[in-house]
Amino acid sequence: STALNLTAHLVEPFQTFMVGPYRITSVAANHDPSLTAMLYVIEQAGRTLFYATDTGEIGEPTWQALRAGAFRFNLVAMDHTFGLARRVNGHMNWEQFTEQLDRMRKEGLLADDARILAHHLAHHSNPPHPELVAFAAQHGYEVAYDGLCVTV
Repeated sequence: STALNLTAHLVEPFQTFMVGPYRITSVAANHDPSLTAMLYVIEQAGRTLFYATDTGEIGEPTWQALRAGAFRFNLVAMDHTFGLARRVNGHMNWEQFTEQLDRMRKEGLLADDARILAHHLAHHSNPPHPELVAFAAQHGYEVAYDGLCVTV
């Protein structure tokens, strides 16, 4: 919009583009098949964030793109919508979450200092925050919360 000094750009999965000082790579999410849902790899100054919320288990085309990009994630914020509930499609529970992390490790996508955050938490499937933090710590990840600030 001219009034807001904005220019809209259509983004499709598997594109790399610059936004200010950030190099962004879009990859396909596994969410609502009627939408083009995406996850984002955001890079700046040798540090990399994988923003992977509103997704189910990562699909093979996305794994291929992540491998091809030779990314090393310093921070992963990933969908944990269904927490301790049953496995689902379009989002993840803790088992699906940890399976995706295991694959990231096997694919060499996690930096040595990587922080892993459960994100996109539904109240219906995750216990109160202190309980979820204790559970997550036993499984090698942390839990995001409203107002959390993280330096990548």
